[in-house]
Amino acid sequence: MIIMSKQNIVKSSLFVIAIVGIGACVLWPLIFRDTFNDFASSISSLITAMCSILTLIIAVLLYDKYGIERTVRDKNFDAVTDLMETLLKLRLTIHSKNHSNEWFLCNINFQRNYNNDINHLTPEDLSLQLFFSMDSVDKLSEMYEKIIWNLFMPKEIVEKAKTIFFGAFDKPDDSIQIPHCVVGVGYKSINDVEIFSTTPPITLMVFIEYLDELKQSCVSWLNENGGGGSINDTPY
Repeated sequence: MIIMSKQNIVKSSLFVIAIVGIGACVLWPLIFRDTFNDFASSISSLITAMCSILTLIIAVLLYDKYGIERTVRDKNFDAVTDLMETLLKLRLTIHSKNHSNEWFLCNINFQRNYNNDINHLTPEDLSLQLFFSMDSVDKLSEMYEKIIWNLFMPKEIVEKAKTIFFGAFDKPDDSIQIPHCVVGVGYKSINDVEIFSTTPPITLMVFIEYLDELKQSCVSWLNENGGGGSINDTPY
């Protein structure tokens, strides 16, 4: 709001200067034409002055395009597209564990339609408590910091991230006795890796919904602020 106010003040000032300048250019040669060598010289001076004023008017018209507001919006756009690309590149593997047994459950890949990967899961699978391997904690923490600590990240996306990301990752006190699932990065086994829980605990379904809401928030912002362009929001 402060930026917009300053910009409007500058624009208004430039327009006033332009109008006054044009008026002076028109009247000056007519009022003081006797001081010029001839009328042609007066007209030549008038045209030169008018060209200078025209240059100023063009600068005023282009001020919005290359001014402060444009620069900030460009940085907003860069922040959201960078986050969107990070999310689309995220490759997570979900393994289910029951005591010492481990088996592959599904992949989460936002570059393609991940719904095809999870539609075979049962309600019991989706309701399993979710834990995270160290590499997945690093990836998600990096994404969270990219949102929260970016000065130019739009407020609505920051607020969305605060509501859907986890308060903390904690090391479980004892060995986990209940069936659960573990998030890993890439397509590899997570057997015998150090795992972490969230505060509060979440299920696999909640985790997928969280990431989906974040992506939808980015897509909505880009569609609303893309200047009439289009984005590759696969798999939406």
